Parts: sequence; structure tokens; C-alpha cells
Amino acid sequence: GRGGRTRRRWFGRGSAQESLLSDEEEGQEPGEGSGLGPSSNSTSFFYLMCLSHTLSAWEDRMWQFAVPIVMMHVFKDTLLPGALFGLVQYLGVVLLMPRAGVLIDQTYRLKLLWYAIMVENSCIFGTCGALVVMVVRDQRSGGSPGGALHMDAYMLCSYLAIIAFGVVGEVCNQIQTIALEKDWVVVIADEEGEKLSRMNVTLQRIDLLCKVMAPGVIGVFLDLFGRERALSSSLVGILVLALFNFFSWPIEYCVLREIYETVPRLQMKKITDKEVVYKGLVEEEVSGGKGEKRTVLESLKLYVSHHVFLASLAYSMLYMTVLDNGTLITSYLTWREVPSSVLGFQRGIGAVVGLAGTFLYAWLVSSSGNGGEGNGGKVERVGLTSIWFFVVTMAPSVVVLMLFGPSWLSDYSLIAGMIVSRAALWMFDLAETQVMQERVEEESRGVMNSMQVATYRTLYCVIQGFGMLFSNPRDFIVLAFISLASLLGAACVYSLWFFRHHEKKGGAGQAYSALDASA
Repeated sequence: GRGGRTRRRWFGRGSAQESLLSDEEEGQEPGEGSGLGPSSNSTSFFYLMCLSHTLSAWEDRMWQFAVPIVMMHVFKDTLLPGALFGLVQYLGVVLLMPRAGVLIDQTYRLKLLWYAIMVENSCIFGTCGALVVMVVRDQRSGGSPGGALHMDAYMLCSYLAIIAFGVVGEVCNQIQTIALEKDWVVVIADEEGEKLSRMNVTLQRIDLLCKVMAPGVIGVFLDLFGRERALSSSLVGILVLALFNFFSWPIEYCVLREIYETVPRLQMKKITDKEVVYKGLVEEEVSGGKGEKRTVLESLKLYVSHHVFLASLAYSMLYMTVLDNGTLITSYLTWREVPSSVLGFQRGIGAVVGLAGTFLYAWLVSSSGNGGEGNGGKVERVGLTSIWFFVVTMAPSVVVLMLFGPSWLSDYSLIAGMIVSRAALWMFDLAETQVMQERVEEESRGVMNSMQVATYRTLYCVIQGFGMLFSNPRDFIVLAFISLASLLGAACVYSLWFFRHHEKKGGAGQAYSALDASA
């Protein structure tokens, strides 16, 4: 602050209210003395938030499953268009999320979600339109014009539009995820550790159920007319996606608005030195983009200097693996002639094991000692245990592959390892999520979580790059070894963070605001 006083802005119901708080008053809970304390029944509104989260997660899982399939129906002889779409989408998120993080921290909660929901759904409708153009064009031509990789002007423009809509839509989706799961839920839980754990577990279970069920539902429509009329099935699937999106997004926003207007603390968001942000935006317009570079560097500096950085880095390193039910290991096991039914069964059982892990996490957190006290917080200790258990359950599969090479034994060892390890993986995911919720100060949640998204997306692109470098299925052992090294490194990094910072609760005094530093 300047001169012993810090400028804060609180967002009241329907208007922005500005107040000056002295240093002594900064410890005051938002709303104290104003009749706007935490809502006594705030937990009940969490279940309304679960409704919005379910609709959003179901929609996301359907899209993630449907778009590659529709592209394969159009580009029948190559994986390149689908792979390029995924790669560009990931790279777009890496480049744009640091900027989005600043936007999250410097925008009032309901206004942020209104724009994010509107833009994302506009992108979805645009994607539907572009997919329809591609499918209809392909039907009329009797196949991809000139071959799978030679598109005419209509197909090319539609494909480029899908990529552009995909990048913008995914960034907006990440903004909503960070705002709701890393900010709103913390406020609704009144920052109570055990209540926050229960809410996180509930949201995680919703994600798992949507991950299992949503692809199956949309898959019925995408296969409605069989392989002979795949393009007709694609049109039906696109129509179903568009209709679901059309009817779900108003419900999502109305539910969130109801929660916002009923939980007073959501209406009081800390925005530090907002005039600095406005000044930066003006300077960016004048400097022709230099401001954006400065913002990214400041976000990176804040992220690396924050005391939760190593915990976040450990979480991000778990994405640098092929041992994840993803495209690379699925392609390898398919090359090994493992039946598709076995792979589908493995994913279903893995989801059930992951769901069991959420129950175990809730039990461990509730039965442990006092969080954040003594020899480390209970959430942090569960995270330490679960990440090492994850490494221990996956390591034997890689060892078997290294000893016996591509074989029946190594194939099913990989499958068994991925199934058993899901419980530990989801437990660590829950623990790290709560660490980021509790130990990152409110005014930095957007930047910190956006930088985490950019980091794990970057590491995911790295392992995909290794996959392109070692594209021969016989070289999969190299990818497995790199993955195991990344998992082991993640466990070591998290252990280092735990023993270095386990007695420090909260981010106050451990980090500084990059925006303040630029003032």
C-alpha cells in the first residue's frame, strides 16, 4: 500500500463500491460491520453450483469426445487434422492463459462469468456451424475433395474457423473453471478447510461421472446410422450438441446469478490498485502489444516467486506422461492388438477406482489431525502420500515393459497400473486443488491458477513432441521411461515443497503482486 493505506474496491450488488482500508483493517473479514457477513446457509447454494458445474462438465466432455470423431468422419484417411486441432488449442491456451489470469483477478465475479459463458457458447455455436459446412461439403463431394489433406476453400475456411473458435472457447472454459473451482467455492465454503474438502470432492465426483457417461451418450448419436452413413450420424451429433448447449447455458448463468445474489461475500471482491491495471491497458494500446508481454512476464514472476510454486509445478509435471489413457498409449496398445473392448473396460474400471479415491481422500482429511497445524496440514500430508503411491503403482508397469519389451505381459501390466493408480492420482489432484485454494491470496487466484494451466499444458505439449520424435510404436518404451522420470520428479518436487513449507499457511508475506510491482 501507499502511505500506510491500501486501496481496495468491493463489488456491491449491482454497483462498484470503493473503500479505503487502513493497514490495521486489512485483517477484517469482508462484510464485517456492514451486515454482509457470510451467509448462514451458503452450503445449500453449493448444490445449485453443482447443477451449473454438471451442465458445464457434461457439455465439455461431449465436445472433447465428439469433435475428433466428426473430423475422422470427414478426413477419413489421416489423423493430422484432429491432431493439429488439439495441438493448436493447447498452444493457444498456453499463450493466452497468463493474460486471462490477470483478467480474472481484475474483473468482478458475475461480470467475468457472464462474458466467459457468452463468448464460450458463441464459439460452440460457431464450431457447430463450421462442422456442418464441412460435413455437408464432404457429403456433396463424396469424400474429402482432392484427398484427405487437400481441402477446397470452403473446407479450409471451415477448418480454420473451428481452430479459432476452439482456442477462444477453451480459454473461456478455463476462465470459468478457475473462477468457480478456485474462487467461488472458497468463498461459499467460508474458507473452512473440511467444508472446502467436501465441496472439492463433490465437484471431482461430478467430473468423473461426466467423463464416463457423457461420451457414451453422445456416442450413440454419432453412431446412429452406422459406418455406412457416418456423415449423417455426424450431423445428428452436431445438432444434439448445439441443442444441449442452447438450453443449458441460460440455466448455468441463472443459477450462478442466484448464488451470487444470495451469498454476500461473492459480491465483495478484492481488486488491488485497479487504476494501475487501467493504466497498463492504456499503455498497451499505445505500445502496440508490449503491455501484453509485460503482463505475461509479471504473471510468470509472481507464479515462480510464490511459495506454492513447487507444489503447482509437481502437479503440472504429472501431465508430462503417456501413462494417462491418452492418445499415445491408446494408439500403442491398439498397435499391440489389445481389443478395443478391453481398453474401454479399462477406462470404465479406472473411473470407478478414481471415484473410490475421492471417498478415501474425504475420509483421510476428516480423520487426520488439525489442518495447517503442527507437523503440516492434513491436506498437504494426504497429497504427499498420494503422489508417492501414484508413482509406486505405476513404476512396476514401466519396469515390466523395460524388462520384457512389447509383450502380452507388459501390455496388461500397463493396463493394470493405470487402473490401480487412478485412486492416488485423483486424491493428489484434490489435495493440490485445495492447496491452491487455501494458500493463494484472493487477489492472485486468477494469475496463479492460470499460470498453472499454462504450465501443465506446456508440459503436455512436450510429451506430445516426444511422441512425434519417437513415433515408431517399438520406441514406446522410451516414452514410458520419460513419463516415469517425470512422475518421479513430480513426487520429489512436491516432497521438497512439503518439507520446506508445510508449516506456512496462506500466501500473505510469501509473495508479492506483480501488478503492484509495476506501479
